[in-house]
Amino acid sequence: MERVVNIVGMGASSKLAGDTGENWGINFAFKSNRLDKLFFMEDLMSWLPAQDEKYPPADYTFDKFLKQYPNVELISKSNDTVKNVKTGEKMADIKAFPLYEACHLAPGGYFSSTVAYMIAYAIMEKDKPVDRIRLYGLEAWSGGDANEYNYQRPCIEFWLAFAMGRGIKVEIPYYMIHTNNCNQNFYGYFAFEAKHKNYKVNKETAVI
Repeated sequence: MERVVNIVGMGASSKLAGDTGENWGINFAFKSNRLDKLFFMEDLMSWLPAQDEKYPPADYTFDKFLKQYPNVELISKSNDTVKNVKTGEKMADIKAFPLYEACHLAPGGYFSSTVAYMIAYAIMEKDKPVDRIRLYGLEAWSGGDANEYNYQRPCIEFWLAFAMGRGIKVEIPYYMIHTNNCNQNFYGYFAFEAKHKNYKVNKETAVI
């Protein structure tokens, strides 16, 4: 059976992920999706309590998520544990991201976002190889003015290309990628479409 991994961010299209594969979430993606893995490369215990209630729904906090999904795998910079801020009770273990092994994929290392780490992690899954990666809820191609998108986009694209080179299929909702704002990414086709009324470029999805 094909192994499908949905990489789920916090943008609007995150709700489209559904249950058609494994859901690997980024940071507060746990607020809106069932997750099998949750990646966060921040300092969780100093960052999460201050931010948790800022993301809706405010009453669905991280501790409630862990109680609902006790088998979720938490992945961050180092091995650690998650403790209840108020009681000190241990809630879950944190698994260290295999950075050394990931750097062997691309010597020198190139990880400018959590998404890049996640794609590399999918590539390194050898016991049960990943066959397909789908992206949801990512805003790096949205045309937004967040400065971090400028250096995150090429890195994500690098790792997606790397994954495809390893035989992993990649699926991206069309409206989530930069082709939404730049017709030149289909150079020649849109001019052809304008002249030939019966010819249409399928812009609903970009399936590679």
